Amino acid sequence: MTDVTDVMINRSIGGGLSLARIVRGLSQVELAMATGIAVTRLACLERGETECTARELYAVAQVLGVPVDYFFEGAVAALASTGRETDAPTMAGA
Repeated sequence: MTDVTDVMINRSIGGGLSLARIVRGLSQVELAMATGIAVTRLACLERGETECTARELYAVAQVLGVPVDYFFEGAVAALASTGRETDAPTMAGA
């Protein structure tokens, strides 16, 4: 079963991905071609329906010209608003 925190993170990443892509003036097809991610997979990522791998996240960040942590900003804010900010992804223990 998917945890609420996972859903919030997936949606944050997807929303950030979609917004950055649109701001950069790229279509899903163009971003897919530039990253090597299938268009259908990219669409699922943008909708927050599936988890993004580290490799996918890095590739998208490189093409869109944003730092990887850009995708987590919305998740941290959403978790803080629900009192679950301690569930936010951190580098602790890495």
